[in-house]
Amino acid sequence: MSYATVADLVAEFGEREIRDLTDRSDPPAGEIDATVANRAIVRAETTVNGYLAGRYTLPVPAEAVRGYVLDLARGYLYVSVMNDTVKARYDAAMKDLVSIGKGLMALPVAPATVPMPTPAASGMVVRTRPRTFGES
Repeated sequence: MSYATVADLVAEFGEREIRDLTDRSDPPAGEIDATVANRAIVRAETTVNGYLAGRYTLPVPAEAVRGYVLDLARGYLYVSVMNDTVKARYDAAMKDLVSIGKGLMALPVAPATVPMPTPAASGMVVRTRPRTFGES
């Protein structure tokens, strides 16, 4: 499942910007290179999933993370230095993802439910002897 499309990039940032960032032909073809754009989207989706894994069942609903994916993908499309606005949005997305990964922020979706094994279910029981103070 894809969280974002090239059309989403164009809708969010404008056709001209996405064309300028993806058209790497020499001489320029004057068109959006969907392959370049999709590569940035996949990289951004992989980054997002990396921070969400373990906290959420993947994939999460696209609308919950589309903004993060778009801001990261846009940043990944820059081959030179990002302008201040692009960098600020990229940094904010990464900050949020780190917070989500640490459990400090939550997405508006149900968290992953991972059943914890019980001693009876795993067949393993661990017993230790009581420790005496000062014993290592």
